[in-house]
Amino acid sequence: MRFTKSSLSVAVAVIFSSFFCLAQQPERVAVPLSSPGKPVKLEVSLMSGAITVKTHTGNDVIVEALVRPTEAEEPPHSSGKPDVEGKARGMKRLTNPTAGLEIEEENNKVSVQSSSLHNAVDLVIQVPPATSVKVNTLHNGDVLIEGVTGEIEAGSTTGNITLKGVSGTAIVNALAGEINATFTRLAPDKTMSLTTLSGAIDLTLPPDARARLNLKSQMGEIFSDFDMTTQTVTSGPESNKPAKAGKYRVKIERAIVGTINGGGPEIQFKTFTGNIYIRKAGK
Repeated sequence: MRFTKSSLSVAVAVIFSSFFCLAQQPERVAVPLSSPGKPVKLEVSLMSGAITVKTHTGNDVIVEALVRPTEAEEPPHSSGKPDVEGKARGMKRLTNPTAGLEIEEENNKVSVQSSSLHNAVDLVIQVPPATSVKVNTLHNGDVLIEGVTGEIEAGSTTGNITLKGVSGTAIVNALAGEINATFTRLAPDKTMSLTTLSGAIDLTLPPDARARLNLKSQMGEIFSDFDMTTQTVTSGPESNKPAKAGKYRVKIERAIVGTINGGGPEIQFKTFTGNIYIRKAGK
């Protein structure tokens, strides 16, 4: 663990060693903030693993990381590939899984990233409530964000994304997973976007929430607890220049646009195969 300090920033670089991974105990690091009590920005990027962000009452950011054990497999040879030639037959395999995790803090912006390719790294990060969050994981993990009051940007290629008890605004993209979000309050002047290719989108809003909803589902249904004024709108036709002589392409998209409680900031929903649910909290 290495700490460096200057008058303008505090950087924390953490490289998790093999002994922690072999013991399968999570590493816990408290990251001090340059300006405790002021809003925080958190950015997290993982190649593989799950990300959980939740709030606590402290004025620092606490990061816990656990490397998942890999399933038993044939011993590798020197290049790290499976021992297809059988040279390691009868030998014990000594693994050295590492998180490859690095954390940096500067002016209340905390970045967490991992370069681990062979092992999934599961992160649990505790932050002050007034935190904006930008997180992304590529493989083998879901995203959970709970209780924050800042702006949220979350992405997952193969996992689900869940927002619990958040307030403000969010841009969420789950390529092959579901989106479940519960808001206690909406930012009055911020557009939100919830997009997934092959999962459902399930959004819960306060009964008095005011919003304009743009809803698109190619192969799913749309359901709502709210009394909603709706209309079907068509975007297009949009034409592109022909790639070859004699060809012409026109793209037309249809969506349902609805307003709840007289309308407000726009929330965009887009899924290809899943349903869309707009729920009223407490119902």
